[in-house]
Amino acid sequence: MLYLLSFLLMAAVSLARPNREIYEKIPQVDIDEVLTNDAVLEHHFNCVMERSDCPDLIDQIKLIVPELVSTNCAMCTEEERAVVRRVTTHVRETKPDMWKEFCDRYDPERKFDP
Repeated sequence: MLYLLSFLLMAAVSLARPNREIYEKIPQVDIDEVLTNDAVLEHHFNCVMERSDCPDLIDQIKLIVPELVSTNCAMCTEEERAVVRRVTTHVRETKPDMWKEFCDRYDPERKFDP
């Protein structure tokens, strides 16, 4: 019984912790390609908004988008935060309709400050 309780506790802790492996993939995204190619940006955006299929890397990262927004990227390293900030700044400044739609879905109270 003690072993079962220990196992369940460990399982609960591991599920509650953010998946660092996914966070570590953020800097692997070719940000220059995304930010200079509207078709790529739109495809990734539609993926995150769950309207289209996703490249594997983006498919994994989209799993943590709600957490990134709700915690203001609290679990991000400086490198990861810089990537998130670069993308969100670009979208906010050049694609306001896209930014509004993203915020309406993931941050309706507008608390996220990349």
